[in-house]
Amino acid sequence: MTRPFVEAHLVNLAFFTYQVPDDLLKPYVPRGCVLDKFRGASYVTLVAFDFEETRVAGWRVPMHVEFPQVSLQFYVRHDGRRGVCFIREFAPRLGVSLVAGRVFNEPYAAVPMTTMTERTDTEQRFSRSFRVGDQIHRVVAAVSPDLPTLPRPESEETWIKEHEWCFGSNREGRAIVYRVAHPQWLVWHVNWYSVSVDFGAAFGEKWRFLSKESATHVMVAEGSAVKIYKPKVIG
Repeated sequence: MTRPFVEAHLVNLAFFTYQVPDDLLKPYVPRGCVLDKFRGASYVTLVAFDFEETRVAGWRVPMHVEFPQVSLQFYVRHDGRRGVCFIREFAPRLGVSLVAGRVFNEPYAAVPMTTMTERTDTEQRFSRSFRVGDQIHRVVAAVSPDLPTLPRPESEETWIKEHEWCFGSNREGRAIVYRVAHPQWLVWHVNWYSVSVDFGAAFGEKWRFLSKESATHVMVAEGSAVKIYKPKVIG
């Protein structure tokens, strides 16, 4: 039986989703994959969350057990499997960036980051910030204190958050896939949110226009334990 390479808990995942033209995404699509669309439109999602209880190859690596991550992702299909691709990922640990780049060939960068969770009687507030160059970027999502719920299978929430597969390309340009196994995530109703991100500075000039756009959908998922497996070449 194949053992997971990484085991962790991903928690308090804030999803900020934007509709984008297909042409912006096509250069990132791995060989053999096609864009996955929701009701005919393509999307990118800015995702901010926390890793907890992280183990790599069964080991708890000091200073790499708990840390935040922020990524920009989009959605593809390959042979009937739906998955995500990453445009850029940020984490505050150099070891995370090195391992993700070496094993998964993912576009990680190690940058200064902070994460904060605040709870009151009326809301829970999740805040993450990250610095790229001399700019500090920040995302915040506040949710009700009610228990999270499971969205309908046909909902946009389910389409955005439920992906078992991640696709990418290896150093030879061949398509790869790896599995991220987890149960379905419950979600909270979002009371309010703030995205203070210079998308051009953080993710590349072609994405700068998103700084002036409003997210078409925002949600926060509770998260769960996950198992991440090593990639396999598929094309």
